[in-house]
Order: sequence, then C-alpha cells, then structure tokens
Amino acid sequence: MQPASDAYNAHRAERRFSRWLLWLVFAGSTAGTLIALAARWHWVAELFSHYRFHYLLAQALLLLVFLNTRRPGWLALTLLLALPNAWYVGPYLLPVFREAVAGAPRPARAQLLAVNLSFRNHDYQAMLDYLRASRPELMVLSEYTPAWHAALSDALADYPYRVLRPRRTPFGIAVYSRRPLRQPEVLDLGAPGAENLRLRVDLAGQPVELYAVHLYSPASAQRAAWRRTQLRRLAAALRDRPYPRLVVGDLNLTPFSPLFTDLLRDSGLMDARRRAGLHVTWPASPLPLWIPIDHCLADVAAGVVSVRAGPDLGSDHFPLEVSLADVS
Repeated sequence: MQPASDAYNAHRAERRFSRWLLWLVFAGSTAGTLIALAARWHWVAELFSHYRFHYLLAQALLLLVFLNTRRPGWLALTLLLALPNAWYVGPYLLPVFREAVAGAPRPARAQLLAVNLSFRNHDYQAMLDYLRASRPELMVLSEYTPAWHAALSDALADYPYRVLRPRRTPFGIAVYSRRPLRQPEVLDLGAPGAENLRLRVDLAGQPVELYAVHLYSPASAQRAAWRRTQLRRLAAALRDRPYPRLVVGDLNLTPFSPLFTDLLRDSGLMDARRRAGLHVTWPASPLPLWIPIDHCLADVAAGVVSVRAGPDLGSDHFPLEVSLADVS
C-alpha cells in the first residue's frame, strides 16, 4: 500500500492547479463585479455590467467551495460581492425556479416575432422556413438588407401590410403584418445612419403603438455615446402617448445595465421578459457567454403574455417570440 504522504505528494500538482483555478475564478468574478458598479459613468464599465449572470454563477460555485473548505472570511466576502449581481439577475431567475417546481407550462404560439436577421447571415431558407412555420401576426426584422428583402419580400406574400426600410448597413429595418399598419413614421433617435419605426396596429383587441428599434452596439466610446443618446430620445418619444406602447427589437443592452433601468423608469414601460425568465438572445454560438439584448418592453395594457427566445437560424441572434393576449 502507498504511504499516505506519498499519495499526498502525488496529487500536489492537481491541488496546486485547483487552487490556482479557484483564485482565478474569484479574481475574475470580483473584478467584473466591481467594474460593473461604475457602469453609469463609463462605457467600458457598462460593458462589464452585461455579464452579471456569469459573475453570479461563478460566485455561487465559490460559495459552495468556501463553505466546504470552512473559509468563513472568504465566504462572507464572496456573499457580499454577489449581492449587486443577485439584485439585477435574481428577478429573472425566479420564474425559472417556479417552472422547475411546478412544471414548465406549454408555450403559447408567438403572435409577434422580433428577429435580428444579421446582415452577414445568408441562410435565407432556414429563416424563411421558420417565419412560415411560426405564422405570427406581426414581424419586426432588423438588419434588413436589400439581399434579405429579395429573399423574403415575395415569399411572405401573405403579409399584405408592410413598412420596409432595407439598407446595406446593419440598420435596415422592416415590419411585416397581417393587420393594417397605420401612421408609420421613421424615428430619428439622434444617431447617424440608424432608423427606427413607430406605427399603430390593432393587437389584443385594441390599437397599440409599436416601436420597432435597433440601437447601436457599444463597441467604442463613440458608439456607446450614440446609444445613450438613442436611449434618452426613445424614452422621450415614449412619454405621454395616447395608446398602449410596445417596444421590440435589438437594444444592444441587457437588463443588468443601469441604462436599461433608466429606460424603464423614464418611459414607464415594463420588461415583458421578466415574468418568463432570462431567455438569452446573443450570441448564437456554442460559447456560453449568452446575454439578453433583444427585448420586448410594454405597457400592461398592451397584452403581452410571454416572451421567449427562439431557435438558432444562422444569425448571431436568437429570435424573440412574443405571445399576446386575445390575438387569434
């Protein structure tokens, strides 16, 4: 039999690696959490705020390790660091736990689809098959290019009402509907080259004001500044409107950012995703860094029942499927 000391020494390298990995996870989740606290004041810090769910997962693992290894100081520190992440992420996890206990309900058919097609995606047939199979009453399509227009326009002949703004940039946008679209207008939200739409459509037995949006991604200081301007102007455009409001599209923003909190506060809308859970939409890749940046924001009177993510269709985004009350 191998002596205990020899067995201990034989696994020294594995223990050293485990400790190194543990402290790397601790350092990474701590740094991300602390940087995210400055999200309101710097665009780079705001990028870190979008990954609060990932920090919280890492911190949950650390709590188990520190509890098992009886490290009360590190346990308390990790718990303290997890609090801001739990504050933002917790409301989106509670529906998941409730469904796990009660059993997941059968998903309702989506009457509204919000799809970022991706101007680099050329898998037209997969997208077309999905749109035809889903049979929604209404579709909001962003990154709608001339190539996507050629692929979809004739094929979706059973959608007689349309507002189409194809562009060769990522900021083309389109709305297809089986119901009349009234008073369509282009919204200038203060960022160059980006167009967004506001129109009226009858949903849930009443007129609803629909905002089809695609905001800038915060990939640089300038683009982040443009997105802040867009968010402020969008909130201003949503105020004091005569009909229930419904905002759908790619906001390039997660619910974990204080800018998202500001948008809800200033517009008076609710995050319709919150009642159904996280439902991440980007990036559509095997790497598990998914975050929810496609959204449905609504008045209670707009009749949104559920919001969920759809399948991978070749775009870098998953579709957002929205079920509405009393829409046949």
